Amino acid sequence: MSTPHAHRPLTRITVRRRPPYDVAIGPGPTDGRLPFPQGERPARPPRRGPLPPPLAERVLGSLPPRARRDALRHIAERAAGREPEPVRHDWDWMPVRRALADAVYEDGRPLALAARAAVVPCAGVRDVGAEEFTDPRTGRRMAGRRVVGLWLVTARGSVPVDRRLMLTPRWLEPGPRQRAGVPDDAPSGGSVTQGIDMAVGLRPPGLVPLLLDARRAHVPGVLKALRSGGLPYVLRVSGSQFVNPVRAVADGPAPDGFVTARQAAAEAADRGGSVLSLAGRDGRPAGRAFVRLDCRTLPVPGTRKGRMVLLAEQDPHHPARGGYWLTNLTGHSTAHLLRLVRLPEPEPPLPAGAGHGHPASYGDWHRHTTLDSVARAAVLLAPSHGAPRPAAGRTSRVA
Repeated sequence: MSTPHAHRPLTRITVRRRPPYDVAIGPGPTDGRLPFPQGERPARPPRRGPLPPPLAERVLGSLPPRARRDALRHIAERAAGREPEPVRHDWDWMPVRRALADAVYEDGRPLALAARAAVVPCAGVRDVGAEEFTDPRTGRRMAGRRVVGLWLVTARGSVPVDRRLMLTPRWLEPGPRQRAGVPDDAPSGGSVTQGIDMAVGLRPPGLVPLLLDARRAHVPGVLKALRSGGLPYVLRVSGSQFVNPVRAVADGPAPDGFVTARQAAAEAADRGGSVLSLAGRDGRPAGRAFVRLDCRTLPVPGTRKGRMVLLAEQDPHHPARGGYWLTNLTGHSTAHLLRLVRLPEPEPPLPAGAGHGHPASYGDWHRHTTLDSVARAAVLLAPSHGAPRPAAGRTSRVA
């Protein structure tokens, strides 16, 4: 007596045990042959989401499995240009940021570190770290966060490897501090101080100079912090900053002493410095000149005396466009120093809602910005991103 299903052909599955595993499904008996010609494969079904970049896999290796999957999904969406979902897991962002700096050093070969502060717009003053500021372009009041970031500048672009919120006294009061989850040991201080602290704490594998804008800072204090951290630096200063040239003016009445950076640059030829004038397209002088002058280090208590270089850019037609820098890279050529001071400015941070969402706490903001940085690095350093771009022709103004 036949069963009700005896008339139906059986379905057998033949699997090749060597990868890739090609499966042949069909009715009736099979002899092990594939239903498509050898070497041809059917199109694989599309995946549900974009693949995470390989750099992200390396950077997020320290996270727990569930948090890592959530972070990879966030980075993949961000790298694809879509708004990611909020991060659902708590994890320490500093190991990820250190791993990101290591990966950028390995893949991007950075030229410098740059500390930069900016006001990032946000939805309202209730967002963590937000305050009301006056937009210098429009004069209108706006809600934003004051953020200081540490960027690794490469030939392809810049990557933020560490960022901090500059909290105002309102967020350090017991009520707002508890609601936002601000820890008791949250960093404080000005943008220059926090930039140096981030560079010292991150301690990337390679030693590249730190670019800082100290035109409104106390330069001797900045130099003391840089020397204590053992960091090479290129420090932008104002023209009224006092320096101590090594050589005096040839016919001067007294030996060398402290003069302003503007005066020292103007007397560079008489003080044994070098002056490089730029020529225009028709061969005539373009009017702009770069000055290099050896100086003694400024007297800073607790540090040894040494040498530093004053680098100045002069434009007689537009004096305000000039610039002055102090650096301890005394063994580097003038061409290399000029390349450092004329590196492109780091791109400003993304506004709220473009990858940052509306983080509800201090930790959420740091985790969001960390994953956004990883996504930016993955896109920027991808092999298909393109050839390195030449450095821009304007002076870097980082702080």
